[in-house]
Amino acid sequence: MVHQSAVIKNKMIKEYQRLEDENVDRDVLEELTLGSLRKAVQEGDTENGSVMAGQITGLINEIKPVDTLIQEMMTQATMTASQLIIK
Repeated sequence: MVHQSAVIKNKMIKEYQRLEDENVDRDVLEELTLGSLRKAVQEGDTENGSVMAGQITGLINEIKPVDTLIQEMMTQATMTASQLIIK
């Protein structure tokens, strides 16, 4: 049985693709991916682990620090609240 996932391309995924292109046995691919989600999520190894991605990843245009995102959201919230008060 094959399970498909959307993942971020990293060292592990490139190796998986290389092995898949060489038509290696499925057991070899399963061995490579065994515990890969745990590596990424629990151990923080984002190069050798499986970093899951969803449909939203296609909508990301830039990466910003969290404090910048919070400041932008607060500015937008303040502007929206001001507009609601004026009406």
